[in-house]
Amino acid sequence: ADKFLKTNQFDRIIGKNKICEKFPSKPIPWGYHDEYLMKYTIDFLKKAKKPTFATLETISNHYPWETPPSYLNKKIPKNINKAYHNYLNTFGYSDYALGLFIDLLKKEGIYKNSLIFIFGDHGQPMGEHYKNYPTMKLLYEEVVHVPLLILADKIKKPITIDQLGSH
Repeated sequence: ADKFLKTNQFDRIIGKNKICEKFPSKPIPWGYHDEYLMKYTIDFLKKAKKPTFATLETISNHYPWETPPSYLNKKIPKNINKAYHNYLNTFGYSDYALGLFIDLLKKEGIYKNSLIFIFGDHGQPMGEHYKNYPTMKLLYEEVVHVPLLILADKIKKPITIDQLGSH
């Protein structure tokens, strides 16, 4: 990832070790829980002296779907596949972390001048076709369907676009 980002002229790459210095916590397989990334980014943006472009790569809602021990979405049925249960639980946690980020942007007066693009890198199968689970052995819509949400204080009338697009 570092090589790709540097090749595409990202000035600064801040990884999990830097975030952990400020918010010590137990890592999960690919980094740290989303809320720490969100809080770190708010602190970074508060100090910015000029307009700043930031890309946040969250991982809590990515395999192996782990949330902090303190987070549990009690609305998820218990009698479902364990992987699917964990996957749904991380959706709730990711929503929480994104909500925290937006609330902090508003609290710090940053939101009104921000454009926020929210999207994933891929969809996720959960057995819809021929037991196609997290390993993504088969290519179906649930693997390639990735919604895009754009948030901005300047958008007064939300719209939905059903037209197919691409990253």
